[in-house]
Amino acid sequence: MQKWIQRLVLTYVVITLLTGWANAPEVLQTVSYDAAATHETRNEDKLYVSEVESEQDLQRLEMSSTANSSSPTPVETERMKEIEKELDSAKTLTAQILSTYSEENENIEKQISKLLEEIGKQLEQHPTYMEVFHEDYDAINESFEQYKQMIQSIMEKMEAIKISSSTDMSQTFGFTEEEFIYILKNVRGKRGNLIIEDSIMAENVAKGIIEAVVEYPVNEIFAVSVMSFESGYFTSKLVVEYNNFGGMQKSAEDGAYHFETSEEGIRKAVKCIHSNLKGNNTANEVNETYCAPHIVTDENGEPIINEDGEIEKDVYYWARNVLSIMKSYARGISDLK
Repeated sequence: MQKWIQRLVLTYVVITLLTGWANAPEVLQTVSYDAAATHETRNEDKLYVSEVESEQDLQRLEMSSTANSSSPTPVETERMKEIEKELDSAKTLTAQILSTYSEENENIEKQISKLLEEIGKQLEQHPTYMEVFHEDYDAINESFEQYKQMIQSIMEKMEAIKISSSTDMSQTFGFTEEEFIYILKNVRGKRGNLIIEDSIMAENVAKGIIEAVVEYPVNEIFAVSVMSFESGYFTSKLVVEYNNFGGMQKSAEDGAYHFETSEEGIRKAVKCIHSNLKGNNTANEVNETYCAPHIVTDENGEPIINEDGEIEKDVYYWARNVLSIMKSYARGISDLK
C-alpha cells in the first residue's frame, strides 16, 4: 500500500515537472515580448517627454515674455513710457509731413529718422519693448519710408520733362493719384501761399485729372495750369456753381457749359484740352484753337492798332500765361524735396 502511494506521488511530481517544462518556452517568449514592448514604450516615452519638454520650454519663454510685458520692472516701465512718447512724436511728425508740406520738412525728416533709429535700437536690445511696441514702430517706419519714396518719385518724374514753349503737352509725367494729390495740396507760389488754397478742391482736381489723363493723355501740370488760368485758381463762379473747370463755352449766345459734378467737369476739361492737341502738341498750338486771339490793349484799356491799321492781337497770350502758371507749379514742386 505504501509503495502504491509513493508511486502516485512520484507520478504527480513527474507530471508537474513535465508540464512546467512544456510551458517554459511560452513563458520565456512572453517575458521576452514584454521586455521588447517595454523597451519600445520607453523609447516612445522618451520622444514624448522630449516633445513635452520642448513645448514647456516654449511655454516658459512665452510666459516669461508675457510676465515681462505685464509686470515690467520700474526701470523698464519708465523706459517704456519714454519709448511711447517717442513713438507718439514720430507718429505726429510723420502725419504732418504726409498731410501738409512746410519749409521745415527737411528738419522734420531728420527728427523722425533720429527718433526711429533710437527706438529701433531699444527694441532690438530688449524683448519686452519689442513685444509691446514693434507694431507701432513698423507702421511709422513704413509710412515714413513711403513718404520719402513718394517725394523721390515726384522729383525724378519732374526732371524727366522740362517745361517750355516746345514741351509736348501730350506727354504725361506719370504721377500716381497719391503723388498728384500731395502736389496740389501742398505746392506754393513765389509768395509762399498755396497755389490752390482749398484743400478739398485740390484733392478733387488731382483725382479727376489723374483719372482723365488715362483716357485723354495730357501733361498733368499743363491740364491743372489751363484750369487754374480759366477758373481763377478754382474760385470762379464757373467752377463753384457749374463745375466748369475749363472755361468751356457753348457759344457767345448760349454761354458756358454746366456740369452735374466736379468729376464730370474735370473730365470734360481734360478731354477738351486733349482734342486741341495737334502737330507738336505745344502750348502755342493748343492756343490757336482752344482760346480765341487776345486783343492787345494799351494802359488805358484801348485796343492797339498796328501798322496795317488793324487791331493788334496777341495770338499766344493764353499760352504764355498757361506756361507761366506751369512754371510756378514746377517751382513749387521742386521746393517739396
